Amino acid sequence: MEKDRGDQQTVIVPTPGRVVWFWPLGMKVEGKQAWAAMVTAVHSERLVNLSVYYPSGVQTPAQMVRLVQPGDPEPIGTDFCEWMPYQKGQASRVDVLQEAAAKLLSKVKEGEPLRASPRVIAETIAEVEKANVRDTETGRKDWLQPRGVFSVADVAKICHQSNMALCEALGDNSQVDWEIAPDWQKDSAMDGVNFHRFNPLAGPRGSHENWRALKTKEGWTYGPVKDAVKKEHPCMVSFDNLPRRQQAKDHLFVAIVKALTPFIDSEDEKENTAR
Repeated sequence: MEKDRGDQQTVIVPTPGRVVWFWPLGMKVEGKQAWAAMVTAVHSERLVNLSVYYPSGVQTPAQMVRLVQPGDPEPIGTDFCEWMPYQKGQASRVDVLQEAAAKLLSKVKEGEPLRASPRVIAETIAEVEKANVRDTETGRKDWLQPRGVFSVADVAKICHQSNMALCEALGDNSQVDWEIAPDWQKDSAMDGVNFHRFNPLAGPRGSHENWRALKTKEGWTYGPVKDAVKKEHPCMVSFDNLPRRQQAKDHLFVAIVKALTPFIDSEDEKENTAR
């Protein structure tokens, strides 16, 4: 788990069982390898007890060892331990995710219309997608544990406003802001968010088919023109029969939910799971 310290560096929170590199006094010089060690007790974010392993495999305890956090200077004249490179890499990518999410959150909370800047939306999503990748050197997947900053409704709003920006880019100005959108449209967006949260492998096709199943249940059928009164919609067809520009909406929706799911507030997650 990583803690955001405002303008300070990120602190990786130590917990019993995590592995670190241990450096005996004077050992950290070129050509030397660190010793493997496991955290056995935590006194603070920078002070731990360890079970240290000699290169031969023999184990020995080490108490009250200084844990060097990313960005900290290395101590002089004492043993110390530090996080491994891949762990530091994960922490830095979490920083990117938190910053990108904060950008979107500030716009949502302040009521700024995201449709006014589709470029910002696209750039923010790209930042998150680049950050949430496999570590190319270790093959390890990032273990993200960011703080909850969004509700399901927040993410649904971002999807809605982003979709509106996409529609406007395609010449369709019929969409309305989230604040004045009908309840059925908001419910549909939130249902889509929850669908992808609990079905992370479902892609754009799954997104559309889930939407179509919900619409069918609500009594909607195919119609050449969208009509909320008659409950007719031109997208009430299979994903393969959708125009490419309509398929793009599903790709956008999935990308946003996938990027922001780690940031959904845990209490909101429990509430929605219980429904």
